[in-house]
Amino acid sequence: MLSLRQLSNGPSIPEIARTTDLAAQTIRRLDKQARPDAQVDRYKSAFISYGGPDEAFARIVYEALTASGVHAYYFPESSVPGRQLHRTMNDAVYEYDIVISICSKLAVTRPGWLNELEQTLAREAREGGTELLIPVLLDDYVIKEWTPEKKDLAR
Repeated sequence: MLSLRQLSNGPSIPEIARTTDLAAQTIRRLDKQARPDAQVDRYKSAFISYGGPDEAFARIVYEALTASGVHAYYFPESSVPGRQLHRTMNDAVYEYDIVISICSKLAVTRPGWLNELEQTLAREAREGGTELLIPVLLDDYVIKEWTPEKKDLAR
């Protein structure tokens, strides 16, 4: 796990503390939603969607989830070498039970993050409004300032 000292070039310590609390809340939510009918004590699986600049925080979420027994997709650890990035991410949105979207001012400018958000919302619609998206806010940009070209994304 990364130490706060290693993250000194990234978010501030209070921000990491606040967002780590969000990661802990996510783990608790997954724990409560574990499938009671499963023969093996399993947790749901999670795809972690993030923009490249938020990779350090995404790793913290990944390590916390896997330490708690959640099967998580985190690109540097889970990708298959040589497979097209776009295809990998699109498939992962559909293969995992939930999508944890790490939202920040830096993420929303990334085409890959936007595509993963659109794919997740499309999947929710196809599955009759199933709630699959768990947003984790690293800042308040997406709430207060974000004006995407596709207005439905901000909703």
